[in-house]
Amino acid sequence: MILRLLVALFLLPVMPLSLWGQQDFRMETEVFQGSAKNPVARHLLLYKDGLFYNFRQSETAEVTILDLKESRLILVNVEKKIKSTVSTKYLENSMASIRTHMSSKVERSDWNSPTRLSVEKKTATEITLSNPSLTYEISGIRPLSEELAEKYRQFSDWHTRINAVQFQIAPFARYQLNDQLAAEGLFPKQIQRVEILPNNQKQIVRSTHLVDYKILSTDSKRISSANNYAASFREMKLSEYLQQK
Repeated sequence: MILRLLVALFLLPVMPLSLWGQQDFRMETEVFQGSAKNPVARHLLLYKDGLFYNFRQSETAEVTILDLKESRLILVNVEKKIKSTVSTKYLENSMASIRTHMSSKVERSDWNSPTRLSVEKKTATEITLSNPSLTYEISGIRPLSEELAEKYRQFSDWHTRINAVQFQIAPFARYQLNDQLAAEGLFPKQIQRVEILPNNQKQIVRSTHLVDYKILSTDSKRISSANNYAASFREMKLSEYLQQK
């Protein structure tokens, strides 16, 4: 559970925005703990036909489908053949509740608001966000348009929200990271997160991101399977779905 929570704290020709819906997109992400050379988690994000598919590649395969046109996310547990459909409105309301709850947590006040992280631009593609107990070291790459960076921010924000609900973690520092990447017109290349714990030990998690615009044949098969699962698996309330994980 602790390892999954750490992973959740992370975590995707020149073309105008009007063509984004026709542009295939994939991002491979690996998450590492401390100085480990082997990743503790791998994710594959695919964008096709206006939908985002985030595949968690682990012992328990899970897919998150983000459909902004229908204002919903679908969580799919492949192993147990269950799913849960979550409206974006529900997630927005949940974030308001988390913010209210966190505002009373004086010992974690650094998470109350995204404005509590200071910004230092080291280079055009390297940024540090920090406060006394939390630091993000961000290395980015220039996408083919700033609009694509904004579209990625939209996905990352909703992914952050569903992680906050699943793992009961405050999302607001990650919001600022997402906003900063979009403001600079960047995709993530590498992110390192360092937190000073109450016992003064450092907790270090880093992620690497590899972006491409070509959907592989294996990717298309994954998407087809995910759509079939979403159409056929048993629907559950979110609370019941999370109890099955």
